[in-house]
Amino acid sequence: MIIGEVEVIATEKKRKGKRKQMENERIKRKMVKTDADAAHSQSVEQLEINTMSSSLYADRDVITLEYQSENRLDFPTLARRHRRSSSRCQLPAFKLISAFRNHPQPLETSDK
Repeated sequence: MIIGEVEVIATEKKRKGKRKQMENERIKRKMVKTDADAAHSQSVEQLEINTMSSSLYADRDVITLEYQSENRLDFPTLARRHRRSSSRCQLPAFKLISAFRNHPQPLETSDK
């Protein structure tokens, strides 16, 4: 029964190939996730440094900065998050959206 052995060998090779492919995909996903997390952590850390070191930012500028640094979040998610946290900001959603549209970059003011 050579045909049976050939089929068994082919099936085993196919299974090993599938296992290897799935392992490679898992590793790629893990690497992408790790890279994204590292970039996200770095941008959040930079945001914290910028907001702590400067008192020139208004609430809407901090929200805009957070939106830019947390580019994985869509704007409605960010707005919901800020509505829930009472210590950071209490702007209604329409003000959040208008702040984002009117000031996509942080405002720079100089003390004179």
